[in-house]
Amino acid sequence: METTKEELYKNILEKRQRISAFAEDFIFIFDDNFRVRYSNAHAAKHLGCCQSEVIGKPLNELFPSDSYRTIKQNLQTVLSSGDPVFSENMIVFQNKELLLDSHFSPIRERDAVTGVLFISRGSTERRPENYIN
Repeated sequence: METTKEELYKNILEKRQRISAFAEDFIFIFDDNFRVRYSNAHAAKHLGCCQSEVIGKPLNELFPSDSYRTIKQNLQTVLSSGDPVFSENMIVFQNKELLLDSHFSPIRERDAVTGVLFISRGSTERRPENYIN
């Protein structure tokens, strides 16, 4: 029996939920249409909602335009190249700017990249005031 995209995401989510339930990182899984398939509680809280409200939302509804463009560009790079991407960017969560170290990793179904695991950790507190990116 062939595994559907939804079944694949469900299996991934079950495994990730156990790991990410208590993580203080921002964890998302985006599909190839830039919709959220998973968000941990920490990330949802910073978006001002609960996990169930984030699932299924498109990227552009979650972040302001500058943050949206930055995240989308990294997602597109991973989806098209199949290679992971690391970036350090200012991302806005509910009008609060956070400097994040972000890892974008491909999720593969057979030989195709069908989604992206996006994990970010705040690095604002590690930077000196005069840091310029």
